[in-house]
Amino acid sequence: MKLLVTGGAGFIGSNFIQYWLKKYPQDKIVNLDKLTYAGCLETTKDFSKSKNYKFIKGDIADLKTTQLAMKKVNVVVNFAAESHNDRAIQDPGVFVRTNVLGTQILLEAAKREGVERFHHISTCEVFGELELNKKRAFKEDDSFIPELLITPQKLELIMLSWHTFTLSKFLLPLVIVLTISDLSSFPKKSFRDLSQTS
Repeated sequence: MKLLVTGGAGFIGSNFIQYWLKKYPQDKIVNLDKLTYAGCLETTKDFSKSKNYKFIKGDIADLKTTQLAMKKVNVVVNFAAESHNDRAIQDPGVFVRTNVLGTQILLEAAKREGVERFHHISTCEVFGELELNKKRAFKEDDSFIPELLITPQKLELIMLSWHTFTLSKFLLPLVIVLTISDLSSFPKKSFRDLSQTS
């Protein structure tokens, strides 16, 4: 199997690639990352020399680059996103370009290249906020109540993805994961470090 991982030089994306190559050593991975403030090739050093790994520096909002990176790919895992509310206040246009337009372009490229499955990694922030000591957790069927500045954009691209590829004639299998933001983005911490403490 061949995967395209976007945002694979970021903290979570690079840990996903490392995990996948170790668990499925026969699979091939293409890592497409723009290398902005959130991406760093240092995070890929443990697997960068693997014969089953290829890095492409590029922007998911560029259809030509994205489609080229997606050649003969079976599965797309999209981690690429702008994050941090303070950055959204400084330059909201960058967020819309990457989080909304970039995801739409990825989906279009996936349709053109005949990708078998598309995994979009988003955030539970689209559900709003829970009080710190609240006993309940978010559920899949909870209403979307985005309160932070960046979450309406993430909600918009979720709805775009759902409408365009699940309800339309394209029928691209689409999985949307609403993750909990509880892992540090500091390079010193990793999934490997977390697993050693459990």
